[in-house]
Amino acid sequence: PARLYLAWARRWLMSRSLADAAATALDSNPLGDEESRKVEKPVANSARCIELARSLFGIEPLTGSVRDLDSYDDRNFYCKATSSRPELKAAADCHACGDPPGSFHFVVKVHNGVESLSPGFIECQNLAMELVRAAGVWCPRALPSLEGRQIAFAEQPLADGSVRRHAVRCLPYRPACLLGSALPGAALLRELGGVTARVSCALSAFDHPEAHRTFIWDLAQTAAIRPLLPLLAPERRALIADTLRDFESTVLPLSDRLPRQVIHGDVNDQNVLVGPAGGGGEGGGGGEGESEGGDNGGEPGCGGAAVLGVIDFGDLVHTWRVNELAIATAYALIALHYDSAARASTHASASLSQPSL
Repeated sequence: PARLYLAWARRWLMSRSLADAAATALDSNPLGDEESRKVEKPVANSARCIELARSLFGIEPLTGSVRDLDSYDDRNFYCKATSSRPELKAAADCHACGDPPGSFHFVVKVHNGVESLSPGFIECQNLAMELVRAAGVWCPRALPSLEGRQIAFAEQPLADGSVRRHAVRCLPYRPACLLGSALPGAALLRELGGVTARVSCALSAFDHPEAHRTFIWDLAQTAAIRPLLPLLAPERRALIADTLRDFESTVLPLSDRLPRQVIHGDVNDQNVLVGPAGGGGEGGGGGEGESEGGDNGGEPGCGGAAVLGVIDFGDLVHTWRVNELAIATAYALIALHYDSAARASTHASASLSQPSL
């Protein structure tokens, strides 16, 4: 139940009215920090994306190619673009366009105001992505700006009209389906479990000060949502209250025995890219993502026979290792109502302690 609750809570807080109610009920962190991210989501449009792409990264978006991608608290723009900078174009990124020749798929990401004040955490994401790529799992990389920096900055307004200095990154976009739009069978679920394990193993020796944070989406912080119970309908309140009691009586006593590490923390159906086995380049691709649609966005209406990559490293956190599997399994249960194959494959590839199991 605790695993299912995490996925349910994310979708629940995406409702603006309930998020506002939660902010009224609680002004303290970590929920206060979550609300701040929504309030400090930057305001930008396609024209601004073109300006940032040109001035910061030296890429030239093609006319009519820019589109806004869904994002939880940042602003993400997809574009097809050309560039004379070879360091932005790599075969391993699988983001070359066939039409027109010489163009590539990119995402321009403008970070929320909260994250922009802490570029160390964005650096943490960049380093983690490099490790995952080195382990053979496709994920985006932060492309260098014209100044050679992986994180650029630009002035950008918020919804209230105030202007803030926001972090901006350029990332390769790999054309692909999102797992949530595919119809996977047992084989794809097994592969999902294996990829989740490889991501976990790639990050097992990684550490960064910014990953040690109090974060509302961290399963270890499940009890922090108790003050939100009065906002729920009575029947749902009783269900979640029981889940919290189980967590506090069964899971928390094992806390000291659960191995810890940095985890991706958000292997969900909107952050896993799928497509034809061995897919790459046009129609087979990937890029760094944002949950609920993401930096990569995904291509609608296609099936997937293989996992092509993982996107969205914005939920990185140092926590219990088992949480990586718990989160992936929760979303698989919700979307597919089937978790045994994914769990079996992950158990075979990653080291889980007996208390974790």
